[in-house]
Amino acid sequence: MQTQQTQYFDLHSSGIGYMSRLRLVQPDKSKGQKFKPFWSVSISAICGEENDVKYVKFDLNIKGDQAKQAMGVLKPYLVDADGKTIDDNKVLVGFRIGDAIPEIYTVTKEGKPEQRVCLKGRLLKLTSAKVNGQVVDLPKTEHDEAKEAAAAQAAHGDGNGE
Repeated sequence: MQTQQTQYFDLHSSGIGYMSRLRLVQPDKSKGQKFKPFWSVSISAICGEENDVKYVKFDLNIKGDQAKQAMGVLKPYLVDADGKTIDDNKVLVGFRIGDAIPEIYTVTKEGKPEQRVCLKGRLLKLTSAKVNGQVVDLPKTEHDEAKEAAAAQAAHGDGNGE
């Protein structure tokens, strides 16, 4: 008997942006929510011309294994020991996200409701990070390490001294 596997169509995007609002999302049992707690973060992605930058807001659930490990490195720059947000640090990251979909929400600005758009998605990987301009080393995936080893081997020849 053959089992049928579900197929998915993934939409992946990558870019750079400023990370903020790291938070643990807990289910509200009074509302009957039964999901497991998960970590979420916001990234204001940078796009447009260098002298006319625009920002696109992403609200992301941290799903990728490497992203989870990388957030362990970046967490002390985003929240303090009491879980309070640290606003003083500028955390710039290279990222890869999956399956971003738009969500419209309303904020009140000067007493008037204003609609805004946020893209919700899954944070799969952090490719680089700088905190206040200083590079922060992030964990690599096995795929990253294999690519680096192959590139180093190609740069130094095949290793037999020729």
